Amino acid sequence: RVRRRAIGHVLLATAQVQQREVEQACSTGLKAVELLRTLRSDRGAEYLEDFRQRLAPFRDEPVVREFGARLEVRAAA
Repeated sequence: RVRRRAIGHVLLATAQVQQREVEQACSTGLKAVELLRTLRSDRGAEYLEDFRQRLAPFRDEPVVREFGARLEVRAAA
């Protein structure tokens, strides 16, 4: 299922950011965003919000700023 795969990507991205693999985490997170955008999943949105909060300590890194900008663009679409 798409939702399960999307949530799996978010969980992987969360693990990557916890390991300080921020660039990889953002890449994985974007894959999840692409999948979640085709669904209406409250659970997926909750996991994604948790991931965004875990990125907060790295908010000054260009890759994290780019991730946030892409997320905002997709939310507006």
